[in-house]
Amino acid sequence: MKTENDLFIEVTVVCTVAPCRRMNPFHRALLRALAVFAGGARPGFDELARRMQVGERAFLDEAWKELKAWRAVDDDDFAQARGSVAGAEALRTGWFETGERTVQRRVLYLKREDGSPLRAERFEFKVVRAVKKPPAWSGGLTVARVAELMAERPAKERVKPGERLVAVDADWTTAQEVRCEAHGTSD
Repeated sequence: MKTENDLFIEVTVVCTVAPCRRMNPFHRALLRALAVFAGGARPGFDELARRMQVGERAFLDEAWKELKAWRAVDDDDFAQARGSVAGAEALRTGWFETGERTVQRRVLYLKREDGSPLRAERFEFKVVRAVKKPPAWSGGLTVARVAELMAERPAKERVKPGERLVAVDADWTTAQEVRCEAHGTSD
């Protein structure tokens, strides 16, 4: 016997994906030094290496090259540089975008009443009706939530290692209510 619990919402989510790299302690230390010490009054890399007790400034030199390449700073000269918007975002999230963004479309199947995902490998749906307005829980489809949902999908549909979702937008204009006719085993 079919019940209302068999109804799902099929929604296409437009995902912006970027190649990313996790921030290391040297990146963090240099970006924090930019914030703590005024331009022109910053210690040099030799002094910072001594204060950080890393013994070798080569680690700071390499981290600085990466910060410049990733546009996390606004100047080549450490003494005068400031952190950029990208640098502030990296400090907040712990990740740097290291390449060009791409846009991907993913179809998600979510329970009509609460937005929880359908967890099945194989399933068939019968369209019931178009979704006239986004459900109350639609605001919960944040970048973090969609990343979590995609992590539960088969490997070919997941975000690849070294990439992160940086933006999502659900296309509610094409969303539809569907009834689950048959589905396979859970993931």
